[in-house]
Amino acid sequence: MYAYKKLTLVRRIDITRLKGGETVTIRCTGRRCPFKVKTYRKVKNGNRSFGCSLLRGRRLPAGTALSVRVTKPHTIGTYTALKVRRRKAPAITRRCLQPGTNKPSKCL
Repeated sequence: MYAYKKLTLVRRIDITRLKGGETVTIRCTGRRCPFKVKTYRKVKNGNRSFGCSLLRGRRLPAGTALSVRVTKPHTIGTYTALKVRRRKAPAITRRCLQPGTNKPSKCL
């Protein structure tokens, strides 16, 4: 990830320590998003990189948000949001997804 004066370049999204069978959902909101929602089901275990083909080396303007949800039935999932800010590093928020809910909450 590289921050320019007005734009941020996100090359890829790395997800580590996958157990196998998770669903990864990546959502992009804002101007100049190359995609809206991409979902990968039954991801293999280990470390995975996403975004090389999704983001295509585009620079994202301030106000753009990327969110990544990693879920698996009957387990606590993770939610990470990246908000591109002007002249600052992107703001990153990490939360948990309780089983059966879509709303992120603070991790205990």
